[in-house]
Amino acid sequence: MKNLHHAQGRRLALAATVLALAIIHLGSPAGAGSWSETWDAFLSQLRHTGPSKGLTAEGPGQSITSPAVESHGTAVPAPAPSPREARVRAAFPGGLVHWEGDRPHRILLSGDHVAFEKDLTGLRDASLRIVESNADLFGVRSEDLELDVERTSPNLTYLIYGQRHEGLPVEGGRLDFRWTLTGQLVMVGHGLLPVGDLDTHPTLGEDEASRLAAEEVNLTPGTESVEEMSLVIVTDRHLDQRGDRLAWRLRIRAPQGVAGWWRIWVDAHTGEVLRVKDLIYHTQAEGSVLISAEPMTQGDAQLVYPASNAKVVLERPGEPLAVEFTDVEGSFSFGDREETDLSYVSLLEGRYFKIFNESGGSDVTPVLEIPVEGTGQDTLLWSDFNSEIAARDVYVHANIAHNTTTAWDPNWTPGWPLPMPAVVERAENCNAFFDGQRIVFYSQGGGCASTGRIADVVYHEYAHGITYAMYLPFDATPSMHEAYSDYYGATLTNQSKIGVGFFGPGTNLRDVDNTLRWPIDSSSEPHQDGLILAGAFWDLREGVGAEIADHLYHFHRYGLPMTYNEAFLETLILDDDDGNVFNGTPHFDAITTAFLNHGIGDLRVQIQHEPAPDTEETGVDIELSANILSLFGL
Repeated sequence: MKNLHHAQGRRLALAATVLALAIIHLGSPAGAGSWSETWDAFLSQLRHTGPSKGLTAEGPGQSITSPAVESHGTAVPAPAPSPREARVRAAFPGGLVHWEGDRPHRILLSGDHVAFEKDLTGLRDASLRIVESNADLFGVRSEDLELDVERTSPNLTYLIYGQRHEGLPVEGGRLDFRWTLTGQLVMVGHGLLPVGDLDTHPTLGEDEASRLAAEEVNLTPGTESVEEMSLVIVTDRHLDQRGDRLAWRLRIRAPQGVAGWWRIWVDAHTGEVLRVKDLIYHTQAEGSVLISAEPMTQGDAQLVYPASNAKVVLERPGEPLAVEFTDVEGSFSFGDREETDLSYVSLLEGRYFKIFNESGGSDVTPVLEIPVEGTGQDTLLWSDFNSEIAARDVYVHANIAHNTTTAWDPNWTPGWPLPMPAVVERAENCNAFFDGQRIVFYSQGGGCASTGRIADVVYHEYAHGITYAMYLPFDATPSMHEAYSDYYGATLTNQSKIGVGFFGPGTNLRDVDNTLRWPIDSSSEPHQDGLILAGAFWDLREGVGAEIADHLYHFHRYGLPMTYNEAFLETLILDDDDGNVFNGTPHFDAITTAFLNHGIGDLRVQIQHEPAPDTEETGVDIELSANILSLFGL
């Protein structure tokens, strides 16, 4: 037996072989312990042991099967594993399998599978060799896969292959591999989908599909902008439809001046619109009282911030000479100049954002110009004398968001053209949104503050952009989007309220410091559901501190989780430091406690053993050897 103990203040999770000895006294006097009584006592102990003590076996679909059960004087062996279960065990011995129906959706490994070559090419080759040697398990060949995502975090390489059928993408089909930087395989994710026979030659042309898509979202055909269009396979029950379909997948945008951005699937034979997905993520005007805080919301006393990443033009009358961008401290330098009669011209525009103020009925970017004094200490000061506060607030906080994210992850790049338009004081109320290219904030009115003047709202909308870019070429679910945006807004403001001052001083929309649990508190509203996962990350932040929690929050999304449980597993895998999640991770207790407090986390215990022999003899010792696998210590 592997001794389980605490090491360096962290819990070691279970990956142990347990020798179970039981004395079966068939027909013994009353009060004597039978095998089933002994096993039931063992199960009872497991079910009453929480994460801080050991195994947990509670929750829907989470059960433990005894090796043998007493029945009318005869020991009945437990059912042998199904052929599919046996096939998975043979391919990945010792793996902890999370099943979705008959599909091994996530297989966590202890690092025994090691690639021959540790570079990216070697990891790709090793992944495809696994596919080829297990074609009957995965149902595809290596040529049916195309590498869609290849990313490396500080301690993991993420390879995500998209499924193809006759060269066409299979919507939602993917196969995931997680490798350590030392070449150890720690997870295989099976998300491949069965595809039946279908005609892959479209009856419907691109123009007709575009027309149908535009009409579906109430646009006049021809006014829409088609940003993306391709043929895909939509399998049975995917997108809530029946039968395998060949479909046109489009991403279209409404005409300029109209808010609208959608992904639409149109059957390429019948013209039926299979699904419309709204890609604009809004901050809804819902909530209750929040606490106003400085310098976070409308009405706070103003502080002076460095205008980082700002564009500054050096010019003499009618002649631009040079352009520089400020650093994070707001500093810029053009060096020594010989010209005279020089001035600086700056707009609320920089490398990453350009402000458009719509308060006057048109898009205006504020401009500031001062003469060059030549002292080396010239200061361009944006203030109430030359610009509106909403424009300055959005510029400051949007750049804080960008600088923070690139400090976390220097390799992160935005997924949109730069500089991003940031629209303020739109003549509507109580909302803000990200639409894939820009962030837009509404003016004060309708009982709501000017949304661009609320720091966490600016962070929230920019975080939608981060999630959008990180998930390409896939789409995160709406509730995942909202969860990630709410946590981001909270951690950057160092407090748990979202929408501080949205309805005036002392009000807010939501709070990520909550006790909501999945699934009992779930609803069909993404902002409400998002609070469950955001609450788990906030609890983790309070347990391990902002630096570690922010690292795990940001980088676990490299795995593109689509469910809360997948987010939990990706967080554990990311936190692991030796390629074996079963012997614990540096912050195992804090992660599991934070997620389980919100009903997130697979608590199932898996017991693997050879069937017990049939016997009718009494008073016989039967020795059984079983493997018990769980993420929690026993």
